Amino acid sequence: MGVEPHPDRRHFRFGVFELDTATGELRKHGVRVRLQDQPLKFLLCLLGTPGEVFTREELIYRIWPEGTFVDYDRGLNSAATRLRQVLGDTADAPRYIETLGRKGYRFIAPVEHIPNPERSPMAPAAEGPALPQSPAPDQQAQGNTRMPWRLWSHLAVLGVGLAAGAGVGWWRVRQPILKPLVRLSVDLDAAMTPAGNGARLALAPDGSRLAVTVRSEDGRIRLATRRLDQGHFTLLPGTEGASAPFFSPDGQWIAFFADNKLRKIGVQGGTPVSLADAATFMRGPRGRFPDGSWGDGGDIIAMLNPSAGLMRVPATGGTPAPLIGLKRAEGEVDTWPQLLPGSQALLFTRHTGDYESASLEILSFKTGQQKTLLKGGFFGRYLPGGYLAYIRRNTLFAVSFDPSTLVSELL
Repeated sequence: MGVEPHPDRRHFRFGVFELDTATGELRKHGVRVRLQDQPLKFLLCLLGTPGEVFTREELIYRIWPEGTFVDYDRGLNSAATRLRQVLGDTADAPRYIETLGRKGYRFIAPVEHIPNPERSPMAPAAEGPALPQSPAPDQQAQGNTRMPWRLWSHLAVLGVGLAAGAGVGWWRVRQPILKPLVRLSVDLDAAMTPAGNGARLALAPDGSRLAVTVRSEDGRIRLATRRLDQGHFTLLPGTEGASAPFFSPDGQWIAFFADNKLRKIGVQGGTPVSLADAATFMRGPRGRFPDGSWGDGGDIIAMLNPSAGLMRVPATGGTPAPLIGLKRAEGEVDTWPQLLPGSQALLFTRHTGDYESASLEILSFKTGQQKTLLKGGFFGRYLPGGYLAYIRRNTLFAVSFDPSTLVSELL
């Protein structure tokens, strides 16, 4: 993807517009109008061969750089809409861009090529509201810490899930890694809105699939899932009232809480399977949210009841068992568990209802020992690549962390 459609330095003139391919400047009656990066690439593709039909696949290949993770169908529709807004064009009565159903787009107005145009002083930008311009790649690099795409996608998902309970602000990473920046954009279908208690979005271990709790047109909350290379979410029947989804290690199952039960369902749907009784959600400012983590060994660690503490539940169903070595004082609640790679240790949050005074804890199953990683943080999550993310004072932080030694910058 990301092939530049027209590397030459020509001008295009069509109707009352002129486009300079060297600078990307679009002018109307000689006055510059602002055009975002993706609509500009869209226009360049069509102007190169007026009258020729460009399929949606061809346009997607030319507009987005390789490695970009977006909803391409929605992105292309958005680029076409914004371009038409700038040109004053409509899909119903097109003067410039014609949509051919299930085929693609083509430019239908006469186009004049000007190989060596006379340069004139820059005219002021047109008055009135204008679409914002996307920052150039080097500007993005100056304003963002560059990180591996898998880490970035996990941070994005973590931020969405935490927003329900914490309202995420700025995030910081103390040790930047200079890697290409990758954008991840996921839109819900028009008839869906995010809904549910606690964490509301989960990413499969291999980063290929999302699961989210949504409220659909009938007003009921269900699980919806989609692969990142697909354009639409699929509702999973039988998951009414679902909250706090999380994936199995192989990504083929989604566990969730509903109707005072911990359940699981296949990613392709089917009949949900009840694994254990659960009564975890409490409303109000001191609300306690359900959550769980599915380990490599076939067990799930979950908070089934705030007073009972974290429990081990067989992924095939069975009697829950308390964790050996886990001790709590009266009034303390352990939640948001995450089994670390290899399932030999557990990361979790301990609190008494005030998350700002919560702590991040580690329990080693090898030694049976528990230690505190951090006081004054919550919702700790290990991220691939050796990072520990957590929330403190409405801010998302990430520090280096070694899951094999259970040592981080915090210690």
